[in-house]
Amino acid sequence: MTSILVLLGSIRTVSNGEHLYRYLANNADRYTDLTHTEFQFKNLRDYQLTGFDEPLPPLANKNRQLAPNTKRWLADLGAADGYLIMTPEYDHTMPGALKNALDYVADEFMGKPAKVLTYANNSRGGRLGGIGLLAPLSRLGAFTLPAQIAVPNVDQYFNESGVLDVSSDGADAVVRHLDKAIRELAFYTELLKNHPFN
Repeated sequence: MTSILVLLGSIRTVSNGEHLYRYLANNADRYTDLTHTEFQFKNLRDYQLTGFDEPLPPLANKNRQLAPNTKRWLADLGAADGYLIMTPEYDHTMPGALKNALDYVADEFMGKPAKVLTYANNSRGGRLGGIGLLAPLSRLGAFTLPAQIAVPNVDQYFNESGVLDVSSDGADAVVRHLDKAIRELAFYTELLKNHPFN
């Protein structure tokens, strides 16, 4: 079975992204039934990565000396076949902590599909954060799916436990968009796993 890593790319202890992240985790079994794909859920905050400070770029450093938490970060990335990366928008780009985490990456993303999911407590849905994320993902060799998905007004749709307020205007559309994004990512994840480009 293919495996998709769902990553919450914010390290804030109070985050609207946590609500959406918990909704996705709460629905993992339904997504597995929908796509025949296994989903792993990881919060970037749990890795406690320090600022990247290696003497060489990761791909050029054959003798990397990594802390256990950094090894775990890279191992979790490497074990996945595809990625759903959640990011808010900070000053019109992705959070610095997420960029720092990507700076540690060598070839873990290479040739694997990645879908960007943005969110915000406004009508724009954090789209510029996703645009900022596309360039480093592409540089790291990920097959970035062209259409990111944005969830606007996330605090109105999901509570702290990740429960969707079905009475909210547009709640059905949010569910449909999330389901479509998951199905698309699962399709390309299976496709590229079974037909890798060499």
